[in-house]
Amino acid sequence: MKKGTFEIWLFLIFVSISCANNSSLGNGDSDVNTDADADTDTDTDSDTDTDSDTDTDSDADTDSDTDADTDTDAAADTDTDTDTDTDTDTDTDTDTDTHTDTDADTDADTDSDTDTDTDTDTDTDTDSDTDTDTDADTDADTDSDSDADSDADTDTLTIQEGDGLCKVDGSIDNDRSGFEGDGFANTENLVGAAIEWLVVTANAGTYPLEWVYANGSGIARPGLLVVNGGTVATVDFSATADWDSWSTETQSVSLVAGENSIRMEATTDAGLANVDSLTAVGDGITTQDCVEIDTDTEPLATFTNPLNTVRGSDPFMVYYEGYYYLTATNWSNQLTMKRAETLEGLKTATEQVIWEEVPGANNHCCNTWAPEFYLLDGNWYYYYTAGPEGDDFGNQRLWVLKSQGTDPMGPYDFVGQVSDGVNAFTIDGALMEIDGVRYMMWSRWWGEYQRIYIGELRNYTEIIGTTEISHSEYDWELFDSYVNEGPEALQRNGRNFVVYSASGCMGIEYKLGLLELREGGNPLNASDWIKYSDPLWKWRAGENGAPGVYGPAHNSIFMSPDGTEYWHVYHATENPNGSCWTDRNTRAQKINWNADGTPDFGIPALVTEELNVPSGE
Repeated sequence: MKKGTFEIWLFLIFVSISCANNSSLGNGDSDVNTDADADTDTDTDSDTDTDSDTDTDSDADTDSDTDADTDTDAAADTDTDTDTDTDTDTDTDTDTDTHTDTDADTDADTDSDTDTDTDTDTDTDTDSDTDTDTDADTDADTDSDSDADSDADTDTLTIQEGDGLCKVDGSIDNDRSGFEGDGFANTENLVGAAIEWLVVTANAGTYPLEWVYANGSGIARPGLLVVNGGTVATVDFSATADWDSWSTETQSVSLVAGENSIRMEATTDAGLANVDSLTAVGDGITTQDCVEIDTDTEPLATFTNPLNTVRGSDPFMVYYEGYYYLTATNWSNQLTMKRAETLEGLKTATEQVIWEEVPGANNHCCNTWAPEFYLLDGNWYYYYTAGPEGDDFGNQRLWVLKSQGTDPMGPYDFVGQVSDGVNAFTIDGALMEIDGVRYMMWSRWWGEYQRIYIGELRNYTEIIGTTEISHSEYDWELFDSYVNEGPEALQRNGRNFVVYSASGCMGIEYKLGLLELREGGNPLNASDWIKYSDPLWKWRAGENGAPGVYGPAHNSIFMSPDGTEYWHVYHATENPNGSCWTDRNTRAQKINWNADGTPDFGIPALVTEELNVPSGE
């Protein structure tokens, strides 16, 4: 063979072998190793194992460890839990996957190098290492164990008889079974009968309350929950199997730091359910002695409406130096007043004439309406509406008397007309003091509406700055006549409300509405007054043979003898068609308060319902 030929032959053999090798590397074996393995098989994989798997353990140790560390975990959670998870997770899989398998590919690569390396090595490593660590250990798990240990001692206070039970309108009984302690609170069967507890807290906040009770009456006995004087909710106290079967009611309430009054009042004349205990839960919660409960206590004093069946419309009442003083419209040439030590006593109290005019003698002799009296600068000023004799009421105006001393019953002297300088129908004068300034409110027809006005009162008779603050707008204010009248001040905790009467007095839809002066507002700026869109109080139909309460309005506000409760006295009729005349009578009822600080008048009591007397009577 020629040398040149031999060299060519060797060259061809070399090329042939090279091609064969290339063919085996590209034979679908993906053993390049598609695995990017380059099949040294450095497997770039190193095993990136996406897991980086140092195992930073993505865990970071999320270990949300909400544990705050309830995890009594006195273990101080040594698990400093940087959770390197020693499992550096080189993925002992040894699968460092340098794929020593240099793969020279001696495998002849039959291996087809399935080596897809299932191990895509996302390293599912189930470890996901969210570190469920159920421990919830909020510890963010550096755990350094910041572990605040929020463990902040939660206290549970259960009040039965004894300390913390401040009042029971009834008695402590033990004639049932299944209760804890020495007895349970059993109220009188009266609307307003109450149980009151004292709860002391270290911090202001929201606290859960739980009552253990029995109610074998077969029907719910709802209770009005009043916290620190504000109505919070109505608690059902649903029926239980019998009086020996006990259940629970719960309600979360906002309490202030320090002493908190928790009061439950009956909303029906069946009284409350039997209440065994009140439990409150929270940090640093406790109670203290507030009053001794006399288990032989006399039944709470009560009264029924009406108080005044003769000349009882547009009533006004004041409690002063041991007596209730009551006056009202009487449609005559006289102004009258009566007094009694109790509300019930007003029914039989003698009416006394405190002022009288000769009929026809002047333009204020007759048709006396809506009287009100106020102690101002050491004397009583008795404001009233009156006009000339006859049935033309268009000349009704405001007038005032002044007492010679401090006795509301007089004697009185005539002062004169109260006016803003406008010669027009002017009725229902009422005073309101805001930031040391006295204002007069009244009602006047102007155009097609009878409106409510306010102005600053000077020298007891002069009104300046007349401003309209209300006229009929809502449907419930438009029955029978477009009337807003009888404004009355209701002031509490720095808030200034005006209760007023709406719609025509001749129908059953005569009712009460509510205005409020914006915080920091100017009483003589009409836009600073807010009108509430719903009626505050309205008529009630008769039940179980008791007549209904129709046209309940034109009220006035008075305080209980001990100054802790707000009450109102109002008129209503039993005539289901309504009335604007002398068949209206005088009634009284307590005012409650909503959680938002607005008044809750409830519903008018029927004449058959016994009501608790004002506190301190």
